[in-house]
Amino acid sequence: MFKIFRTRLQNKLVVAFILVLLIPTVVIVGYSLTTTRSILLDKARPDKLKAIEGQVANIQGRLLRIKDDLLLLSQGKAVKSYIQDISQSSDPASVNSAPVSLYLQSFIGHATDTYLDARILDVTGQEIVGAANVNGRPQNIIASDLESQADQPYFIRTIGLIPGEIFISRADLNAAQGKTLMPYVPIIRYAIPLYNDTETISGVLVLKALLKPVLAAGVESDPSVTTYVVDSDGSYLLNPDQSRLYGRVVGQKSGLAADLPDDSTAILGSSEGALFGSKDLPDALQVFAHVTLPGYDTIQWTLVQQQPLANILKEVNNTYLVIFSLAGLALLVAIGVGIAVTHSILRPVQELTHTAMAIAGGDLSQQVSPHSEDEIGELARTFNKMSQEVSTSHNTLEKRVEERTEQLREANRRTEEISRAKSIFLSNMSHELRTPLNVIIGYSSSMLDMPELYDNRTLDSDHERDVRLIKDSAYYLLGLITDILDLSKIEAGKLELHRSAVDLPELFKGILAISVGLVKDKPIQVRPDFSSDLPPVWADPTRVRQIMLNLMSNAIKFTQTGSVTLRARVENQVVHISVIDTGVGIEEKVLPYVFDRFEQGGRDIDKYYGGTGLGLDIAKQLAQMHGGDLTVQSQLGQGSIFTFGLPLADSQQLKQTPAEIQPTTTEEIASTVQILMPSQSIAPQSILLVEDEESMRSLMRRVLEEAGYVVVDAQDGEQAMKMAYGLLPDLIILDVRLPN
Repeated sequence: MFKIFRTRLQNKLVVAFILVLLIPTVVIVGYSLTTTRSILLDKARPDKLKAIEGQVANIQGRLLRIKDDLLLLSQGKAVKSYIQDISQSSDPASVNSAPVSLYLQSFIGHATDTYLDARILDVTGQEIVGAANVNGRPQNIIASDLESQADQPYFIRTIGLIPGEIFISRADLNAAQGKTLMPYVPIIRYAIPLYNDTETISGVLVLKALLKPVLAAGVESDPSVTTYVVDSDGSYLLNPDQSRLYGRVVGQKSGLAADLPDDSTAILGSSEGALFGSKDLPDALQVFAHVTLPGYDTIQWTLVQQQPLANILKEVNNTYLVIFSLAGLALLVAIGVGIAVTHSILRPVQELTHTAMAIAGGDLSQQVSPHSEDEIGELARTFNKMSQEVSTSHNTLEKRVEERTEQLREANRRTEEISRAKSIFLSNMSHELRTPLNVIIGYSSSMLDMPELYDNRTLDSDHERDVRLIKDSAYYLLGLITDILDLSKIEAGKLELHRSAVDLPELFKGILAISVGLVKDKPIQVRPDFSSDLPPVWADPTRVRQIMLNLMSNAIKFTQTGSVTLRARVENQVVHISVIDTGVGIEEKVLPYVFDRFEQGGRDIDKYYGGTGLGLDIAKQLAQMHGGDLTVQSQLGQGSIFTFGLPLADSQQLKQTPAEIQPTTTEEIASTVQILMPSQSIAPQSILLVEDEESMRSLMRRVLEEAGYVVVDAQDGEQAMKMAYGLLPDLIILDVRLPN
């Protein structure tokens, strides 16, 4: 629908008519409705406050009425006689309690909707007689249900009052009589001390009143108004949802502060008031006032009533309906007028459009007939002149296009020939260079490692350093030539992957062993972070090893201190392999070009660390050939994360012969130890060997002892720590994943 308004001029004009009519109407209506709404809300505030003040007075009156009932009950002849008798008797239990029990039952029976029970306690706090409301009928409380209340606050407070004074407790919950503690009944206790004729306190009369009828009878019954009574600590004493009552008593987090965290402070902290559109209830009016009794700090309640603003603003809502009806009628009128006016304006424009479409289709003979002398007529004449010029230009355009097309074909052919010649040259040159480099590497290795070929004459330190430099440079050139050959094969589409089910943990062990040797004397930790039960992947193990060695060597190369971590995680049938370092990092502006050929993360990096910039390009293309990609995340000065993915091998692929990972030979183990710890003394050097697999531990121990080292082995991390502190070996060789 919006596309029609964007593409048709007539629709735009119609919309303009509608907006011209509706904008001032909306402004006027909005102002009127806002003013009316404000007036209604201002009027509602004092009315609601006056109503809630009356309800608070009703609740306070009922609370005082209960106080008067208790005072009257305490002055009854049966109560006074019973108190006098127990004060004079040495055994209060022997005093006849039948008259006072009947008196209490009679009192409870006249108000079973309000009173739960009445009990008399002796001066020690023991209940001695009482009557209770059981299912609407007053009954005597049997002796087994009379308990000691000596530790209850209401007894302690009441026992110290003077004659005529009454104690009112906080709202509480009372368990029903019997062994069960349910159901809970909300109550409030009134207590008065009982004195004998000698004005000596002889007991306490306690009256339990049901709280719900006291509160509910005093509040408004309008169903559109939600009413709460809240205690001073924020707990609900009256709530339409019974499960939210008395959170303080039953240990729940139910209360005004939990339901209205922002409004509760304003409501509980003010004497009375109203909140319009608060943060907690933006669409409601909240009116509140406090219920108190002078001299009783236990009665600090707040009556809160919530009413939707929509109920208050019914008159405004009716006005909305009228205004919107008139606006809809005006909209229909504006549409009709707009269509009639724009039709006469747009007819010549539509003719111009049809002619332009015909010319665009190839019919250059079309002309527009000017219908008027206004701007549209001038546009038609200009359009006719333009179409004539287009027709003239079209006659020569095709010939020029054909000439340019032939030139592009010739340029593409020459480019392809140059690319093929470049690939052939690189391939031939690389093969020619590999032969002399292999000779250089062979002779330099023999001079360094096999003096028996030269009558057991060893090189002095200066010559050895020079020959080793020759050997390292030859290896560097050989690696560069290999990269060039790989690039040539990739560009020519001749590089093939020999896929098989690859056991990644075994492959990782070899990578980590080589990486540790690359660290040399840098304070860097090479850390494994992968599970030993990673599932096999379907990949070319040689090319995966090439990718990972490139990433690990780069990470070690650009990290001076910290760690280099090899991580692997399985997600969505793909093993995601990451190399994480704490090195120099890569500038944000260089990140988009880090995989480009001959790029090395900036000129400063190139000058300081050297290299050709081919490795990451090859690694990325090899990762893409495996169906994934090589990505990088980096921050300057905080390190880099390079990640690529390999697909898991399916059941059919797992049945194929897996790629074999060549084990480390004894010569490689001995030579590696000699590189890490060249012998500088006649005494044998000590090695702590830590490996949990017995066969591997035995093999390595035999190789190292044959090479002349003193070897002590351990099979877990805890044992290795103890032996390392005691032995202080010259070298520690340990597995990357150990128990303990």
